[in-house]
Amino acid sequence: MQTSENHIYKTMMRSIFFTIAFFLTLTQAQAQNDCLQGFYAYIYYNQLDSALSIIEKCDFGDIEEANYQKGIVYFKQNDYNQALIHFNTANSYKDSKLYLSKIYALMGDSPQACKFLETYLKQENKLSKQIIISDTCFLSIQSSNEWKMVWKNDWYSKEEVLFWSLESKLELGNELEVLITIENIEASSSASAQIYYLKALTYRKMLSYSNAIKALEKAIELSANLLYFELLGDLYAQTNNFNKATTAYSKLLSSETMHGHLKYGIANWKSKNYNISIEMLKRYCNLYKYDYNAFSVLANIYFDDKQINNSLLAINKAIEIAPRQVNNYLIRAKIFASSEYNLKFADIDLTTALDLSPAPEIYFQRGLVRIKLNNSIGTCSDMQKANSGGISQAEYYLNKHCYQK
Repeated sequence: MQTSENHIYKTMMRSIFFTIAFFLTLTQAQAQNDCLQGFYAYIYYNQLDSALSIIEKCDFGDIEEANYQKGIVYFKQNDYNQALIHFNTANSYKDSKLYLSKIYALMGDSPQACKFLETYLKQENKLSKQIIISDTCFLSIQSSNEWKMVWKNDWYSKEEVLFWSLESKLELGNELEVLITIENIEASSSASAQIYYLKALTYRKMLSYSNAIKALEKAIELSANLLYFELLGDLYAQTNNFNKATTAYSKLLSSETMHGHLKYGIANWKSKNYNISIEMLKRYCNLYKYDYNAFSVLANIYFDDKQINNSLLAINKAIEIAPRQVNNYLIRAKIFASSEYNLKFADIDLTTALDLSPAPEIYFQRGLVRIKLNNSIGTCSDMQKANSGGISQAEYYLNKHCYQK
């Protein structure tokens, strides 16, 4: 009997231990993720000293990535000596060699700049020639012999050159030419993921969303590139298929920045998954503290979830950040107008919005509020302006509240 009780006790203690260990691991992982996202947010806002202060606390997964990120910060601070140290330690992580080339070019050392540029150009994933030669970092060395020698070599495959050529044509509005070329490529050989991605971009520009989605699905079959999932989510959102948009955007949650979380949160809001959307937007707003659009979205989500006080807190923050953004006042007016006790504040916000942008639709909205406030003179004035501005619904209210029968 005693042995059986001891066995049960030990089993129970092991279970408790593993449960605690599991939750500690989850907590540590979340803390590291928050640290990394905080670092990227500081970079986004160019708060470089803060980025440096937090970087030592973050676990980037390997030494090369950590040094690469430090190199980026020092490069942005124009501290080229420190940047050189960290980009050299980063070896060939991402575009470290390109940054080394830029730094030496800025320091006027053409041989070293071109040496590292050649190393970079041997990489599989690289920027186009046009982007590199238009980078102002290289201006001081573009007349040097070393620079001219670099570009005598053929660094790009035919497919890369074709892709960038088609991309340029698409930017110029030659969608039909791009589409015909891509279809010829498909007919003659197996197209790459990049070509299918470009086909999706072309169809989107032509507003043919279903064809764009089909092309993008083929791209994703060949490569799980996060850019492809983001575009897929955008296409589903544009066609109001927010459940599928949510699935596509969920792939972005592993990305370096929180902007994928923002899109994922908005898609969940449109799908009425308020708890998830609020969690995503709160995390995003906590890091990107000056993004008034995100706070206004959060306010709308809280409003739809009937959390009026939280909705007001969020929109007040948006107005604090961007006091001349008309949409912020329209959102707060909507929140105030949901309660008969706050109608006068809705009137004030709509008046502020009209001071910033005297649009017919806003006159119409203020007219509706003034009906509830029994302000007949204000109602008729606003509805008349709305009607003159092309808001057809205003005529109904003019007939009902303003014209004598």
